[in-house]
Amino acid sequence: MFNQLEDLDFADYIAILSTTSEHLQEKTNILNNYASQTGLNVNAKKTKVMSINTRNTTPIKINDLSVDSVEDFTYLRSIISKDNGTGKYIKARLSKARATFARLHTIWKSNQYSLRTKLEFTTAVLNLSYCMVQKLGVF
Repeated sequence: MFNQLEDLDFADYIAILSTTSEHLQEKTNILNNYASQTGLNVNAKKTKVMSINTRNTTPIKINDLSVDSVEDFTYLRSIISKDNGTGKYIKARLSKARATFARLHTIWKSNQYSLRTKLEFTTAVLNLSYCMVQKLGVF
């Protein structure tokens, strides 16, 4: 069942997938034991559990502390949600873009910069945003 660690991408971010809560608890215990052997601690307060297509009534525990169950969470800057939709992720990205453009408002209102400079700056911001979207693979 758990002969090898299935998904260890980053030391701070580990996703463990299981089909039952019993297997998830078992894998969590194994991970916690291995972490302890190497001097690492799994923080139960920062650890989250999300169950999809199941009613998980048995809480997952780390060192006798229950792990919070969540409807969605952020994993490597991507929003993972129970409904498998990307709507929350896209809304979050658009919200960040709106906030960035709102900060450009003072530049656009300023008489200190020429129209050409303002357009070049805005084009650079848009190009950077486009490159980030392409790299993240959102659309």
